[in-house]
Amino acid sequence: MGFLDSIKNLFSSKPQQPAPQAQGTAPAAAAATAPAAAAPPAKLTPEQLAQKLERERAQRELDFWGWDEEKKAAWMTKTFESIAQQTEARVIRRADSIEIQAVEDGRHIRISCDISGGAVSCDAKLTNQLGMLILQHDPEVRRPEVIEGDAFAPADDRVFLSDTVFVEDNGMGQGKVVEALDPEVREAILTFMVQYRVPMLMVMPEELKIISIAPLPSLVHPEEVAKNFLKFAANLCALFETSPGVGWTPGVYFNEGERVEIGQHAPAGSSAVMANFTPTVTCDYCSSTVMLNMRSQCPNCGAPLSA
Repeated sequence: MGFLDSIKNLFSSKPQQPAPQAQGTAPAAAAATAPAAAAPPAKLTPEQLAQKLERERAQRELDFWGWDEEKKAAWMTKTFESIAQQTEARVIRRADSIEIQAVEDGRHIRISCDISGGAVSCDAKLTNQLGMLILQHDPEVRRPEVIEGDAFAPADDRVFLSDTVFVEDNGMGQGKVVEALDPEVREAILTFMVQYRVPMLMVMPEELKIISIAPLPSLVHPEEVAKNFLKFAANLCALFETSPGVGWTPGVYFNEGERVEIGQHAPAGSSAVMANFTPTVTCDYCSSTVMLNMRSQCPNCGAPLSA
């Protein structure tokens, strides 16, 4: 399933209806002596079903805030266990969260739910080839009005994808990454962030992280949403792993103070901050190049550093 298909599923998920019962083949005499079957419940119209699900969602969200920590944890565990039964996954109880660790399309993905507030986060491992992208969604921020030729307009390094979703293109090439994404993919990501109140979506050199402040109990289909988060993360990782690189500038990365020359993406365990865009200084004693924001002494010879 492609990235766009996973997005479409995410926003069209509906509860599975029970399969119809097979017609019986018992003799007529046995059927005559059997007790009368209860009349099947009247089938709800789509509008009635939507209203019913909304009532259940609102009641669950209201009840959630009155539950103690153990009851909240039990509900989250049950929700995640229903997913684990359908996929290669396991549910883990942490001190303050419940998480499901799954393997989706051969990729390790984790969804964590905060016990107190029900907020959801998603992490996945990847080897990013396309480029780093940090999308921010803030309903309180609005795309500034740009007046062409205004020489006194304040500088703004934000690139807006919508009125409330933007990247801060501070020299890391995120604008190029945005431009490289197919318009439909960009629109799908924006829809996802707004729908699930995602304030930040980060695609780093070796990790995807999605932070959502929409409490899981407040969603109409918590199980379906969690499953589609897995699929969304897996496909987004695949997209960034297989797309031609546009966002990396060859330069110097630092791994615990050690200089590492890199090409397209950061090596495992690196700080993933390029020296090209981070203040650096050359040690007066051994000529090592060191980032100023990492330490005040040279990691090679121990001499004090000065700007």
